[in-house]
This record gives sequence, structure tokens and C-alpha cells, in this order.
Amino acid sequence: IVLFKSGDALRDMAALKSITDVATHKAAHPKSWTTWRRSGKAIEILQAKGWQKITYTQTLDRLPAGYQLVGAYRRLSGGGNLAIGGNAAIAVWSTLSFDRAGNFASGGGSGSSTSNESAGTTTSVVTTGRAPDRYGRYRIEGYTLTLNYADGRVERRMIVTDVSDPGVIWLDGDGYTSR
Repeated sequence: IVLFKSGDALRDMAALKSITDVATHKAAHPKSWTTWRRSGKAIEILQAKGWQKITYTQTLDRLPAGYQLVGAYRRLSGGGNLAIGGNAAIAVWSTLSFDRAGNFASGGGSGSSTSNESAGTTTSVVTTGRAPDRYGRYRIEGYTLTLNYADGRVERRMIVTDVSDPGVIWLDGDGYTSR
């Protein structure tokens, strides 16, 4: 969530990449916006049911000029129904690594498994896929991470991290942990 000094709160950090005018974005996407306030040490946002505390109360400022990341980060997500006795699992991972010279590498993949039993016979299917690593140069300016890929493609992501302990970075609101 992005907190503005005005008391506005944007629920979708990734939207910052495309916002040129806050008032226009609020009018076009009113459900993406709310208000926030401090209540003691807690931060609260206004929800349909009233003020509710958010669980993450640390605020992170824009990254300082010249800030560099060093290391490898991974995001893991997925789904399925194994936790409730089902038979399907899906995993998706993304990786990013950075060096102080301004280079980066990105990659990732996915996998799934499912099984089915019928007439005493169990059939299982397992799939996996991996994207080839891609390379390029990166630059961080404030809240923006710009990835300039070697093939000419440019990608902008919104980034926040704790500069004193960058073990987790958030890119467009998604958490990546250091490996």
C-alpha cells in the first residue's frame, strides 16, 4: 500500500508506474484508493467496515540516489488444493540477481502436479517449465527500478526495501526474498 502525505492511500503499488495525475487516476479507479491515518503506533486505512489496522506498519521512503542492490532474490507463489486433501499443486517462481556494477539477471519457471485415482489405478501428471535467464543493466531512482534488457526491452517496476537490511525487496507490491 502506498501512503501519501495528504492522507490518501493507493492499494496498488504497481499503478504508480502509469499515474501521471493522481486526481485523474482516483476518478478512473476509485476502488484502488482510500485514506489512511496513524493511531498510536498503528497505521489504519479506511475500509467499508470502518478504520482497520494494517499488519505491516513500517514505512519505507524512496531509495537514496545511487542505491545499488547486491545479491539474488526469489519470489515463490502458487496454488492448488493439497492443503484440503486435494490432488493438485502449482508453483511459480521468479528470480532476480543484481551486482554493484549495475548488471542484473532475471529468470523463473513453473511446475505443477496432479493425480487422479479411478478404478484402483492412479494416474499422475507432473509438468515443469523454466524461462531462459535474461540479462541487462539496472538503475534505481527513488521508487523506480528500471531494467534495461540486452535485447532492448525496458521494464519499469516500483521498488521499496529497507536500506539497512535489504533481505526483502518489494517490486510492484510483490515480495522477493534474498537467497
